[in-house]
Amino acid sequence: VATNWRLTLSAFPTHGGGSGAAITLPMPPTASVSTVKYRDDAGTLITMPEADYTVIDLGDMTLIEPDSGYWPTTKASAGAVLIEYVSGYAVGACPESIRRWIILAAGDMYANRERSSEREALPAQFADGLLDQYYTWAAP
Repeated sequence: VATNWRLTLSAFPTHGGGSGAAITLPMPPTASVSTVKYRDDAGTLITMPEADYTVIDLGDMTLIEPDSGYWPTTKASAGAVLIEYVSGYAVGACPESIRRWIILAAGDMYANRERSSEREALPAQFADGLLDQYYTWAAP
């Protein structure tokens, strides 16, 4: 289900030479980008106008790039860049394999609702494979 997310960065990314590199939003699919904010050199939180950046939806990945080719300079501190966005599937648009996994998992929990600590639950690896293509791995 679509959920509000916040990505916090210590600075905007740059390519060699200082030009603005694209920001990759975690937790696809991205429905919308609400705000891009940053702290200027004085520490004031500034909201960037939507006209100053472009959101590129690649389906399994969403990028944000500065329209000018350069991101603004930020105060050197943790949390200098805040991006708020909505990510997840709209109601009724959830992929079929995720729906099938939910049905299998709920059925298994119902069938085994009397489990005790003496008998360890066994993972249903065949069913968990339905979710493999939707995993999002964090960069190291």
